Amino acid sequence: MVSSDKIVSWLKLMRLQFYSMPLVVYTLGALIFYRINNFFLFKNFFIGYLIIFLIELETVLTNEYYDFEADKLNKNPTRFTGGSRMLVENKISIKEVKYSIAVVFLIIILLSAYLLKITSFSNEVYFLLFIGIILCISYTAPPLKLSYRGFGELNVAFIHGFYVTTCGYVFQKSILDAPIILIVGISIFFSSLAGVSLAGLPDLESDRLVSKKSLASI
Repeated sequence: MVSSDKIVSWLKLMRLQFYSMPLVVYTLGALIFYRINNFFLFKNFFIGYLIIFLIELETVLTNEYYDFEADKLNKNPTRFTGGSRMLVENKISIKEVKYSIAVVFLIIILLSAYLLKITSFSNEVYFLLFIGIILCISYTAPPLKLSYRGFGELNVAFIHGFYVTTCGYVFQKSILDAPIILIVGISIFFSSLAGVSLAGLPDLESDRLVSKKSLASI
């Protein structure tokens, strides 16, 4: 039986504070679809958001794993920076995180296959799923390690500004035929970029110690 302390530790490691923004912008994309086309596919919406949620979770898990050394050095952790501290405080093991990364990735693949089926194997849906998986893993994980090369904040802003909004629309209709989605994404992109860039300031010292090139450190 899993202890209550272990459950709380896993919930902290998941960092649920990051999931509200993707939900809002994903729903915005789906509502734009409904406004234009006057119908709504609840199954597509639900399965699509579950994939988005798990992609976000996979990003958090890989970040916890690959940022472990930087998190240990971080003297100014906040609610949004410095990791969950669950690995640093030894409340969850490295082995457990590695296992969870593999399990979540498998579930993403299975759900993606199902979404492709109900969207008639749309090329646009396939492309969005592929891009989402690559960007989530590559945020911290090698070989790209975007957050270590000065592209981490741009990655986050792109995901929230354009990617998730577009998914909300395309997962409904299987095609992107509304330029307004991209226009809406511009304002979300820049507001997200400003927020995530400022959030990097508390990590400045620890990032430099591990040669992590955030926009703040650059």
